[in-house]
Amino acid sequence: MSDISDTLQRQVQELVDRNEVKDLIGRLGVLLDEKRVEELDQVFVAEATGEFPSGPMGSLAELQEYGRSTIPAFDQVQHLMTNILVELDGDRATARANMLSFNTHRGGDPTRHFDLGGIYRFETVRTPAGWRIARVEMAQVWTGGSMDEEWLKLANYDGTAA
Repeated sequence: MSDISDTLQRQVQELVDRNEVKDLIGRLGVLLDEKRVEELDQVFVAEATGEFPSGPMGSLAELQEYGRSTIPAFDQVQHLMTNILVELDGDRATARANMLSFNTHRGGDPTRHFDLGGIYRFETVRTPAGWRIARVEMAQVWTGGSMDEEWLKLANYDGTAA
């Protein structure tokens, strides 16, 4: 009976961990949508790193600064994280997610928007506060809509797909 109990306990823990990592990725999207970049410490470790089309970032503080400088260029942002696949390895996990980002430019005209499709790759770690992102990479696949020159300048973005 002990082997069955141990197996069941491991399977339940794997399901819980997998779900918590998926929730972590979903929370990242919500924090970005709600422009709550000061709260990114709820999803990232302090020494988190990132790689984006605009370049590398070496800490949570840099990720937050990037968010503070670019997200305000839009009236509304919406991030959809889909097809999230999680690979668990003890207190570490990797995840891959498709990301769709829809962004309306400032000025109140919802027909003016910039859209982006990409692939996120995450490295996550279990911490005393729960699962957190240690590394994030975003590869752009496509863009659509209009590119606002102010945003392009703020984001140090050249508009090309990776």
